[in-house]
Amino acid sequence: MRTLTRFAATIALAATPLAAQAQSATEQAAEAGQAPELTPEQLENLQRAIRIVRAFTAAINSDEVNEAVKGRLVSCLYGNTLAQISAATGEVFANSPNLDPLNPTDVYRASAGVCGVVFRRIAPGNGEGSGAPAAAETPPDGQTGR
Repeated sequence: MRTLTRFAATIALAATPLAAQAQSATEQAAEAGQAPELTPEQLENLQRAIRIVRAFTAAINSDEVNEAVKGRLVSCLYGNTLAQISAATGEVFANSPNLDPLNPTDVYRASAGVCGVVFRRIAPGNGEGSGAPAAAETPPDGQTGR
């Protein structure tokens, strides 16, 4: 519960620059008597940021993600704006045509990777799945995550 509270506070702090930007655009449009228009790039960044928040929230609430990875995600959200994370994730998608920007798993893996989470494959028969990628972070002491 404590992690969830910290995460919610982090999201609120991280979203502040996006809200301020949207508010200033709204105020300018209201003064001009028209609805604010976002550029296609701004709209794409905003939609991607929403998908990132959903993915990070699911990961932080999951029992399958270790605490080190959760801490890395929260730390990334605290230290960067959602706009920055979204833009960097967009670059990952632009450079990796095999990733689908609408697939929640790909969004999580790309954005978590931008935040420094390292993924490794779990060997089949290891009792943890069928070789699917798993989040892992290498802590300073050299132990692997998950």
